[in-house]
Amino acid sequence: MADYAAARGLVVAPGLGITWYGGPYYEGNHRYNLATFLKNNPDARMIDEHGEPFSAGGVGECGACPAHPAFQEWLAEGVNWMLREFAIGGFNLENGDFLVDHHPLSKIARKEWPADDRDVFFFQGYSYRQALRAMGDRLPRLFAVYATYTGFGYSDKEIQGGAMGKRYPAMLDILPDQSVCQWTLTGMLRRPSLPLHRYLDDGAPAEALDSPGWPAGLKPPAGRRHVGFLHQGSYWDPVPRTALIIGTIKEACLRASRAGLEGVAMEGGVSSRHIPAALNYLALSHFSFWPEDTLRDFGRTTLSQVLGSAQEGEDFIEILSRWDGGVLTDADRRGAAPESHGYGNQARMTITSSDDQTRFQSFLFWRWLSKTISDPAATPLNCGGLEY
Repeated sequence: MADYAAARGLVVAPGLGITWYGGPYYEGNHRYNLATFLKNNPDARMIDEHGEPFSAGGVGECGACPAHPAFQEWLAEGVNWMLREFAIGGFNLENGDFLVDHHPLSKIARKEWPADDRDVFFFQGYSYRQALRAMGDRLPRLFAVYATYTGFGYSDKEIQGGAMGKRYPAMLDILPDQSVCQWTLTGMLRRPSLPLHRYLDDGAPAEALDSPGWPAGLKPPAGRRHVGFLHQGSYWDPVPRTALIIGTIKEACLRASRAGLEGVAMEGGVSSRHIPAALNYLALSHFSFWPEDTLRDFGRTTLSQVLGSAQEGEDFIEILSRWDGGVLTDADRRGAAPESHGYGNQARMTITSSDDQTRFQSFLFWRWLSKTISDPAATPLNCGGLEY
């Protein structure tokens, strides 16, 4: 996959767990697997406040002390191994969320870090610095993203939701300028999102530009590179991962663009055979490039490639938006029926060309929309299963 992408000018940036999440070789008995390393180097394990190896939820998974020389050497070798073996263009670095290591070596390293920085951010930044240093003079050519696990809102309280606390983490001043800070936008966005019809003809309604978790004008610290990450529509969010979240995606891309972020990513844990997930992915592919566009623009430009024409794409998103806003008409119900678009029982259609494939996809999308808006129990959070 990395070779295929690189040959087409695309960057594959695999996830790299540093002190947690498996290391360069995620699972298996391998030199660069974290569990294998810790089995062979038990003195490099992360220590909890009681002086015992830190374990998550009693499952026996242990993390590593980022200040241990053996770990630092192993991590550098693992990073270089990945860059040698695979045509990757970067990494998505994670260290295990909000962890704190009480290993004596980490306590010594902590004294060299800004004292007013939160312990969890010290652990993140110190861990990420080991991996970024291992990339050496290749770093400017790589897309190296590191996760903060929080948003860039300010709070007098502990780290929560979309807030990082009273000040931004010190690692933003310490880590190399070429690296990219990834903020979790999940808790910064509106819940629930604005009804879709508010975006139908207005790409930036005033309500979307100011919310409790993301006040108007709030931006991440200047002088750094930033991207955003969404948990909505995934296993890790209270909203069902099969939910239709076009409005949330639109809001995230709009706010991120205006705040100077370079892009927005989301988890993709549901197959695009599930029509709401397919619509979510199409929305992200559109609004991450054209964040100021309306939903009508989305329909005519991107949905049209699935439904066969700009008019079909526009009609589809218009009906979907009115259903989401509770203003559906009888004409909409008739317009969503596959028969209104020249489709009969396409389930037995023989596909021999790309045109046949487009017609079959279009039929499935219209059938899903017609069934969904006709179901009194259907909502954007619960709107149907696999379609083919």
